[in-house]
Amino acid sequence: MQSNTTTGPTALSYTERFPAETYLYPASLGYGINIICTLGKAEISTGIKRYRLAPGTQFLLLPGEVFHITDYTDDFRARAFFFSEDLFHEAAVPIESEYIHYLHDEPLFVHTADSRTLRNAEQWLDMAHMLCEEKSDAYDRLAHHNFIQGFLISICRSITLGNGNAGSTRKEQLFRHFISLVRGYCREHHDAGFYADKLCISLRHLRTITGDLTSGKSPKQLIDEQLVAEIKALLHTSDLSVTEIAYRMNFPDQSYLSRFFKRHTGVSPYNYRAMCRNRQQR
Repeated sequence: MQSNTTTGPTALSYTERFPAETYLYPASLGYGINIICTLGKAEISTGIKRYRLAPGTQFLLLPGEVFHITDYTDDFRARAFFFSEDLFHEAAVPIESEYIHYLHDEPLFVHTADSRTLRNAEQWLDMAHMLCEEKSDAYDRLAHHNFIQGFLISICRSITLGNGNAGSTRKEQLFRHFISLVRGYCREHHDAGFYADKLCISLRHLRTITGDLTSGKSPKQLIDEQLVAEIKALLHTSDLSVTEIAYRMNFPDQSYLSRFFKRHTGVSPYNYRAMCRNRQQR
């Protein structure tokens, strides 16, 4: 599998050693990844949100998300399986959309050492390994479909939904909804007021929520963080010109996008793309 592209596997693949070095620049992935850390630590960004992997943590990235390994220790090790976007959509048909939305919003699962949930998570990796080692035949697609469907159902059965997830406050529920909206709409809508309207709350209330739950960040700062990650992913994994990216991301023109990008990253879009390509050629 060529993990440095947006396309990924044709169906299902497995690795005993997750290639963290492949994901050092943000990429919008056209495939899913299920990772369990076995040693060391790593930091993951999906744009607006950041997660920490440590032994016993599981991270499930669904297709279409931005994925970026921002840092990892020299001893970082993880097992993983990868699954294609087509396979995911076929397998997810019977699963209620609320669960899929939840998995997009909450991709990290923390298991305690020697727990039943960790053993179950490891068994799914063992099964993926076994399937990928078997000789290819006419039943591959069906076997892979049934495996991913069973895996997703198993994950969803472990999730408790209800009134925005049991145990969470109204503020936390609104914040999660805001993050989900930003992920879905940031390419078209850059203004914080749009999201406040979607949430049926005032912009002032939204500012209070994000400030309280992100150590003082404003809604606009979070929107811009996701925008920057999306732009980085397009610069890294597509051949679109900066003008085309500006159009896709709903900026007035490429000059406006370039100023926005440099203000947040310190480099121009052209220099950032050159940095990505230079690293790939090493």
